[in-house]
Amino acid sequence: MRFPQSVHFVRVAKCSARRNNAKTVPMRILIADSGATKTDWAFIQEGKPFYMKSSGLHPAYFDREAVLKELKKIFKQTHPVTILFYGAGCYSEESCRPVRNLLHELFKDIPVEIQDDLTAVAHAFLGLEPGVAGILGTGSASGYFSGGKKKQQVASLGYVLGDEGSGADIGKRILKAALRKEFDQPVLDFLEARLETLRYSEVIEKLYRAKRPSYYLAKVSEKVLTGNFPDAIRQVVEESFQSYIDNHLKKYDGFPDIRIVLSGGVASHQRDLAEKILEKNGITDYQISGSVITALAERQMNR
Repeated sequence: MRFPQSVHFVRVAKCSARRNNAKTVPMRILIADSGATKTDWAFIQEGKPFYMKSSGLHPAYFDREAVLKELKKIFKQTHPVTILFYGAGCYSEESCRPVRNLLHELFKDIPVEIQDDLTAVAHAFLGLEPGVAGILGTGSASGYFSGGKKKQQVASLGYVLGDEGSGADIGKRILKAALRKEFDQPVLDFLEARLETLRYSEVIEKLYRAKRPSYYLAKVSEKVLTGNFPDAIRQVVEESFQSYIDNHLKKYDGFPDIRIVLSGGVASHQRDLAEKILEKNGITDYQISGSVITALAERQMNR
């Protein structure tokens, strides 16, 4: 597999403003890569990155007052002159408004550019090269990019209708098979030890009373897939990954001979299984990426 060369392409501008053909990169820039559960931040000052973490800033979920209090503490001594925010759920100007308002309250009139988390993966690892950027985290997503711009995207549909290959999807598949007694007893014993209970009434109550069911399902996946786990569980993960390929990657022209970059906690933690399924489907030009925020920061510093 090959890796993209460093390409300098991100321009600093307001999301809603017309972009100029050239911009000087500020000396103090704040970059965010935000998912449903956490946000990775990089503050670049005088050519040096400083990395921080906070709660997720998904515009449909985050608790505004709690997050505002948290960020005020984190960024007490941080004074950026521009902000690049990439976040899950930020697919339009309307959808990203809660995040934009929050950042403006924190940093007043600092210019803010907001794009979705899929674009973060593309900007970090594809640069200007054509290819598919994908995310396998709490949820899943994919999109075809060229020249740093999204040209095509398969709808994710969320944990109810989609999110194939994600932590939520794997957790749902595990619980479904366990509650229907489709696993052998040793596997059920393993799951009960990892999850503390497999009683139908308790699992269903936790799931349907959860404020964020997708997060609950992803936590199930995280607990089960930590360390060693039975082959029957491994098969569930492989089936979920195959469903992601069938419902996402195969939709793009040129499959399987297109470049594919996958990011997210599930992809990185289950790298061996992900690579096995990718190669089983004839995909050879792929990358399971490392830290998105680190790659984004490096691109800015190397401009």
